[in-house]
Amino acid sequence: MAVSLGLALTAALLTACDDHGSESGQSGTRKTAVVVQPKTATMTRYLYETGTTKALNSVDLVARVSGTLKSIDYEDGSEVKAGQRLFLIEPDQYQAQLQQAEASVEQAQATLDNAQRQLDRQDQLARTSVTTEANVDNARASRDTAKAQLDAAKASLAEARLNLGYTMVSAPFDGVVTEHQADVGALVGTGSATTLATIVQLDPIHVSFSISDTDMLTCANKCANVD
Repeated sequence: MAVSLGLALTAALLTACDDHGSESGQSGTRKTAVVVQPKTATMTRYLYETGTTKALNSVDLVARVSGTLKSIDYEDGSEVKAGQRLFLIEPDQYQAQLQQAEASVEQAQATLDNAQRQLDRQDQLARTSVTTEANVDNARASRDTAKAQLDAAKASLAEARLNLGYTMVSAPFDGVVTEHQADVGALVGTGSATTLATIVQLDPIHVSFSISDTDMLTCANKCANVD
């Protein structure tokens, strides 16, 4: 009886193992494992903060000469280019002053030329003892005075050209021009300087912001850029 019971148990265990193996072989599926090699790369860390933009250049456009504002050659708030004319102040009187200064230079040049000829003549006469040293000295003084008058006339001419140029107010750089502060027909530049408008440069600009001490240390140690 004991032998028969042992054989029966052994047969039952073998049958169970065979059935379990068959079920495992039938239900199990083979899967392919994907292997990826790790790579190293540089990672840029950023710190994002809220800042305030400020124009790098902001200039008040003022009238440097007095006169009636003849024209406004831009639209309020529009973008302009460097050298573009924005305002025109009455140029007629400054054009007349320029012409007068040019005439003064020509007159002074003629006076100097005549004084130089007189000096040359006196020098020639002095070599033959026909004239006196006093006449030579007087001629030389007249020549030097005429030369000084020519220099003064040239300086006045340069000033007249500057004043005529100031009648045209141009943009000093690319930017946006604000609303005009004087209307066409208004008298500007009398007494103190008259502000006509303001031009603001948009590129480049400055950005200012405040960050905490913790972010500052983190950024100093790890961040490559600050936006």
